[in-house]
Amino acid sequence: MSLLALSLAISVAGAFDGNDRLELELSSGEEVVGWHYAAKDGVLVLSGQNRFFEVPMVLVAHVRLDGQPLPLSEFHTELARDQLDLSALRAAPPPLPSPGAVTAASLLWAGSGHAALGDWGTAWGYFAVESVLWGTAAYTIFATGNLPILIPLAGVDLIFRWVAAGDASRRARSRHRQLQVGPPVLPGR
Repeated sequence: MSLLALSLAISVAGAFDGNDRLELELSSGEEVVGWHYAAKDGVLVLSGQNRFFEVPMVLVAHVRLDGQPLPLSEFHTELARDQLDLSALRAAPPPLPSPGAVTAASLLWAGSGHAALGDWGTAWGYFAVESVLWGTAAYTIFATGNLPILIPLAGVDLIFRWVAAGDASRRARSRHRQLQVGPPVLPGR
């Protein structure tokens, strides 16, 4: 499986994603509202109000997904499907570069780390900006002979490469965490 296939598999493997707003009514009558973040060890993690909420799934009585009621059976089915997809990906993980390797690649040329992860949409954006920066430097040097312009351009490029490296490293760490073996999402299933 290629790295591009891995990125597609990770992006479609989740039944729920970070854009899904969940309103959970617990068996105690308490309501928890947030965006889906993760599900692990029988606990659903939501983000909202600048913090994370950990909700044991056995306490969930009613669910609304993006403002629409979602039957509890479908909720559990989606989470179980998510776990099966993730378990299959973990059983036969594709090669995945380390966060250090993608950081180093991005420091050499912005976007290279994203390309190594198979995130070509983001990589092309970084490639384009990097090319414009060095194209501008080359034009300025050869057309005008203005060598001092290299100092600010190199500074901007260095900052840009560090931003690219940080983003690539964060994405690589996230994918490594997703592929770590863990217990099933729903206990007893």
